Amino acid sequence: MAKDDLPDSPLTEKFYAGAKEWINAGDSAIVDPHGTIVAGPAHKTEEILYAEIDSRLLARPKWMLDVAGHYGRPDVFELRVNSAARPMLTITDRALPAPERSTAADGHETVASSR
Repeated sequence: MAKDDLPDSPLTEKFYAGAKEWINAGDSAIVDPHGTIVAGPAHKTEEILYAEIDSRLLARPKWMLDVAGHYGRPDVFELRVNSAARPMLTITDRALPAPERSTAADGHETVASSR
């Protein structure tokens, strides 16, 4: 992201006043299943990267990544999507309350935040 891509606003001036030409230099890349970079990295430039990958190379790595097996742990991981409109940045000067802790009958501790 180039500094010129940001809108002119007091927040931009506050947070990026000392920024040089590039805030995020990018370094986007396309990597094949063996870890070889086949396109990019695109450094300090606006660029769309394209690459052709032989789909036969995908079979073996797919066997090594077990997203539905022992990594798919609904007891540990949860995905929530809040579809309501929310501001991207909120500035507050007040301290947040400490989370409430409780212990269930089975001995597991639960932490609830009031944020």
